[in-house]
Amino acid sequence: MVTVLGFSNSHANTWLSSLTSTQKVSIVNFLQFVMKKKELIPLITFVSFAGIGAAYKSIYSLFKTDVIVNRQKNPEPWENTNPYKPQKIFTINQKWEPLEELKTVKQLTK
Repeated sequence: MVTVLGFSNSHANTWLSSLTSTQKVSIVNFLQFVMKKKELIPLITFVSFAGIGAAYKSIYSLFKTDVIVNRQKNPEPWENTNPYKPQKIFTINQKWEPLEELKTVKQLTK
């Protein structure tokens, strides 16, 4: 059994068998075009990586907690943060306590 890039022939055959004939023809045509114009390989590679990176970053930013998509349900998320939980990545011997002024302002606004 021959293994190429971690895939055996059976995996490649399974993947190819799931494609329709028009999809196979379009893949073959694309690969033939790229083999004729080898100078396009770096361009296609960089554009593909940039597109994948942009898609990843946009999906990641949608699910990140700092992004608010629905402002009606959570209009002020900074009021839900725990003042005793450190928000920094790295702290040395620092005790986290809420400020008295912020406590009074929060009590007055409620």
